[in-house]
Formats: sequence, structure tokens, C-alpha cells
Amino acid sequence: VLFCMRQLSNARIGRASRTLRCPAHVVKAATVTAAPPALRPLHDARQPRQTGRLSVDGLHTINFSQYGPATGLPALFLHGGPGAACWPNHARFFDNDWNVTTLDQRGCGQSTPRGCLVDNTTQHLVDDLEALRCHLQLDQWTIMGGSWGVALALAYAAQHPHRVSGLILRGICLMRPQEIEWMYGGGAGMLRPAAWARFVSHLPAEERHDVLLGYYERLLSSDASVRDSAARAWMEWEGAVGFSSSTKQLQLWDGQSWSQHDHPQSHAASRQPPTPRAGTAAIDAAASHQIRPTRSAEGRAERLQRLCSIAATFPGDLNMPHTVTQALLECHYSVNQGFDLQSRPILDPCSISALRTIPCIAVQGAEDLVCPPGTAWALHEAWPEMELRIVPGAGHSMYDPPVMHELVCAVEAMKAVAAGSVPHLG
Repeated sequence: VLFCMRQLSNARIGRASRTLRCPAHVVKAATVTAAPPALRPLHDARQPRQTGRLSVDGLHTINFSQYGPATGLPALFLHGGPGAACWPNHARFFDNDWNVTTLDQRGCGQSTPRGCLVDNTTQHLVDDLEALRCHLQLDQWTIMGGSWGVALALAYAAQHPHRVSGLILRGICLMRPQEIEWMYGGGAGMLRPAAWARFVSHLPAEERHDVLLGYYERLLSSDASVRDSAARAWMEWEGAVGFSSSTKQLQLWDGQSWSQHDHPQSHAASRQPPTPRAGTAAIDAAASHQIRPTRSAEGRAERLQRLCSIAATFPGDLNMPHTVTQALLECHYSVNQGFDLQSRPILDPCSISALRTIPCIAVQGAEDLVCPPGTAWALHEAWPEMELRIVPGAGHSMYDPPVMHELVCAVEAMKAVAAGSVPHLG
């Protein structure tokens, strides 16, 4: 059963949310029970109404697209990563009643310079969103964001609450130090040990105690082959944590090699266990996330300062592959703990005070390993008016069918709220 905390003070969103609930109605007759409702899919694909580019300073130009009628309810979709870029499918969470804007944040997608880290911080991205809103002559918009897009949406909304008619969040990320440590400090590695071992094996043994700085060093390399290799390992780890479905097969190491077998509990035919044999594999103790060689705080501080100096002038590359751009930006923001989100945390009372004036629906996968539910719970405790929907069995992906269903329903619920705001200036 979907766990739902509905403590909304805004009556409009409460009514709108109730109109789209899809509970399974029990038919009270003998043994007849109605079938549960089907999960809602994405809306039909469509071409953008227009695309454009906006120069936001003397260096960066952001690429954006708009879908649906110009007179529709204004909405903004914020991609994750950072650096994941926007795609046409993102607009499909909205039907044709919406005027949806998608954009590639600084340094990624079709925005230029690609992979540029100069003036690339959370505050710069917040300012870009406000510049784009003014450019499009929109008074308010409903914002949907997932993962990193949640942190950016909340940072923007906290600074510009009167410009946000509603928020739809998926996979709650606040870029707190403990969240970054979970993903890149061995926490998630406890649940994906084989993938973690591959991830850290890309680094020399003496650097595996500080994975983020080890990868930052390589992703900032002037050698494209070094960047490419590091990015492949980075994205493989992210995929293993965020998008790998749980296997129903037994994974067996027999002392020499791995193999997969049908599990007796899910397969009628039983299987004889393999014959025990002496192991032949050498164990690389340094590859274990449990073994952390220590390095002095001063040494790390010096290395961090050196790498941040490189990043401050890192120009990017127009031909940089998308995977490298995403890995670079994710590492850049993680090493710096979201930049401005250190000095102005989203859970800070001032930020929360501004956010609590905005209707919000948050959708959280109960089995999300990238953004574990504990972060959503922390936001709920600070912001009890927010509607929080924890989806059983669901992970991180917005395309996980139960998550996708909840997001499409949330967009429908927000229509009543958005229709009550002024969609355009003048």
C-alpha cells in the first residue's frame, strides 16, 4: 500500500489531489473484487513548439525547448545529474494543457561551453532559471525536478517563492554531506559490493580512501583518454546503484568464477549445489571499501585547493561526450557539496519558511539507493505541509512505472493550483 502523508494546508491542492486518486475499489458482493487501476503512462510524444538559446553572461549560453501551447499553464522541468541534460521524454509527464519549458543547465547538453566549470555553481544555475523566466515573460511556473533537480528546484524556490506556483519533486536530494558520503564514501557500496569494487579499482590503492578527489583529478585531466576512462567507470557505478533491477537469480562465486542460476524458490526444478573447490582468486584487500588508508587532513585540503584551482579555469570542450560532461559535473558539484548549499542549506529555517508557502507533492521510491528515503523524511519533518508519497518497491528512476504513474498524477493535481495563478506578464 502506498504510504502517503497528506498534511497540506493549501485547500486547492488538497482538492486537486483527491480528484485524481486511483484507489482500488472493493466491490462488496460475494467474492468479486474490482481489478486495481492501471498505472498511468507518459503522455504522447510531441515535437517542441520552439527551441532557443539564452546568453546568461559573457561566457555561458543555455539551451531551452518549449512544448505545448504558448497559452498553456507554465511549467519548468529540471534535469538531474548535475549534467544529465534534458530530453524530449521529460515533457511527456505533462499533457497539452501545459506550456512546458526544459533546459540544459550550464555546461551540459546543448548549452555551451560544454563541460565548462567556470562560474558553474548552484547560485549561477538559480540565476539562470530566473533569467529564463524573465526572458519567456512568465509570471510564475510549476517546477518539476528529480534527484539533483530537486535540490536546484528548492534552491530556486527558496529565493523566488512568489515565482513558483507549485513543486513536483522526485527522488529527494538536498546535497547534504551525508548524502554525498553515502554515494561516494562506501555506504551504497555496502549494498552493491561488486560494483563498488569495480568503481574504486579504477584508482590506485593509495587513493581509494578518497574516491571523490581521485575521480575529480582524472575528470579534470587535460588528457581526453584519461577523462573518458574515468567517466565510464563513474557512470557504470551510478547505473549499478540507480538503475539496476534486483536480479531473481542466485549469484554464485564457486572459488574461480561468477555464474548465475535460477533460484530454487522461484523455479520449480531444484538444482544440486556445485562441488566445493579450493579458491584460486587473489584478494586485493585495498579494493575493499572497508579498508581506508588515512591521509592527513592538511594533505587533502592542499589537494582539494589545487583541484579547485584547476576547475576554476576549466574551459570544457565542445566535443566532450555527454557521459564525460555528466560525470565531470556530478563530481564537481559533489566535491564542493553543492557550493551555495553549504552556506544556505535547504533545511535552514529561512529556506524552509519560504518553501512552506508553496504547494508541493514529493514522490520517493522506497528502494531508491541513490537518494535514500531518509532524505525525503528529513524534508517532510521540516516541511509537514508537503505531500510525500513513498512508492513501495520503486527505485530512483523516473521511468520506473509506479514512480512514473505518481508523477503523472501529481502533474494533474497541480493543474488546479497553476490555473489559479497568473500565467503570463501583462
